Amino acid sequence: MTETPIRDWMLPKLAALIVDAEAQGFDRDAIIAVITDIIEGPEYNTAIILPDGG
Repeated sequence: MTETPIRDWMLPKLAALIVDAEAQGFDRDAIIAVITDIIEGPEYNTAIILPDGG
């Protein structure tokens, strides 16, 4: 357990997703790249970036 309950809740689910994808024959680096791409995409990353970077 950590100081962040959301991380504790999400980590085993994410690990299981990666294991399942590997069992389907996907490369681990590709899995991580796709997960990162999805999370950083506009559907999930709704952060507003100001023109000055702040």
